[in-house]
Amino acid sequence: MRLDSGEPALVLPSGDRAYSQPRFAPNVNALLVRFDDGSGSGFAVLDPTTAEVIELGTYDGARWLPDGRVLAFSGGEVVVVDPMQSPPAAETVLVPDSGRVIAAQSIGAERVGVILAGGDPLLPALAYFVDVSLAGAFAAPEPQPTTFLNAPALSPDGRFIAGMPLSPAGTPVFYDVVSGEAQTLRGPGGVKDLRWLAFR
Repeated sequence: MRLDSGEPALVLPSGDRAYSQPRFAPNVNALLVRFDDGSGSGFAVLDPTTAEVIELGTYDGARWLPDGRVLAFSGGEVVVVDPMQSPPAAETVLVPDSGRVIAAQSIGAERVGVILAGGDPLLPALAYFVDVSLAGAFAAPEPQPTTFLNAPALSPDGRFIAGMPLSPAGTPVFYDVVSGEAQTLRGPGGVKDLRWLAFR
């Protein structure tokens, strides 16, 4: 948006690509965006001032880390990408021995919470939570089993996992990764999706 007029300003023409899921960087003037050009999709960092696009690679999901690097994951790995390097370099954080990565996010300056699942990707699966350190040498910790959840989402502090159980349908479950206890939300029913909100 233009500061002088308050009118929206075109940052980047889409052309043959569709851009979505924009997220502002925590420390620089940049946007993390998902792109889809019809033949494939991935993530890139966009400078809204110069319209420069820095492609990071093909991943299932990506989000900013507090230091301006990008945490990204595909089914078989979790990486940290530094978009300021040329070309952007990816550093491996986790390669699970089994299962697939379905979510990953920062839960502190030096920690990443990762959710793994096995089985059919279209069905609810036993979710596993892994707390990974970004400091020091790479190590694969032992996954901690949770419960059968569909579309699990880790809370901003890494304490809880929210998701939809196999049964009853449409009833969210909140799993405490510290105590190992699961709480079922009594209402509302028929929930299709849920998202965590971060309050400061």
